[in-house]
Amino acid sequence: MITFLTNETPAGGYENITADFARTKVQFSTTGLGRCVTIADYESAILASGISGTDDIDMITVATSDEPSTIKIYVDGLSENNANLLMTYLSKKSIAGTNLIYSE
Repeated sequence: MITFLTNETPAGGYENITADFARTKVQFSTTGLGRCVTIADYESAILASGISGTDDIDMITVATSDEPSTIKIYVDGLSENNANLLMTYLSKKSIAGTNLIYSE
């Protein structure tokens, strides 16, 4: 049995949560205890963030950088404000010693 708890309520109430949105929330919450370790973890966390513009996997790029312990994050078409929100959200999910940069 999976229990799905969140403090976030999408606009319109719970009856408007799509199956894909719920799946990404559950998938991220049940892997790695909500922490980002792998590239897939970061992708799942971005999809589960609920930030406008982060709901399409084809628009998300997560890659390692040439610099050690650095992850590059990019979401095509994301506003500057939402990019800042996303990086703040992800910084709370990252393990210690990992540097995140928002870059193509």
